[in-house]
Amino acid sequence: MNSLFKTLTNQNRRLLTTKSSSVLTSAKTAGFATQSHFYDILQLDEMRTDLRESIEKFADEEVKPLRESMDKEDVFPKHMWKRMGDMGLLGITVEEEFGGMGLGYYEHCIATEELSKANGALGLSYLAHSNLAVN
Repeated sequence: MNSLFKTLTNQNRRLLTTKSSSVLTSAKTAGFATQSHFYDILQLDEMRTDLRESIEKFADEEVKPLRESMDKEDVFPKHMWKRMGDMGLLGITVEEEFGGMGLGYYEHCIATEELSKANGALGLSYLAHSNLAVN
């Protein structure tokens, strides 16, 4: 098992550090919003910090209060789709030319993490609808 993990880790490390045209082509066809997101995936810059803080604030103020009622009633509050859409969260990985935010999967993970910390059920629903239904 350790040798398999090391092999996968080394393959991933090579993939992240290789700058060949085939990797750039693979990144683009895999659905990355921009090539720079592919190489900057491990960096937490000011934009990503601002994104995390704004989603965390939204999650604490609007998402967290819904978790108990969602669990008890087993119902998703439909108004949250509109709210997340207004914030741009539902099109976070969609290219700007198609009305999205044009961000990558790292930013999508940030959004999912913050929503899930406040309300696991809403975070999971967001993840499915903002990724599987979009890409």
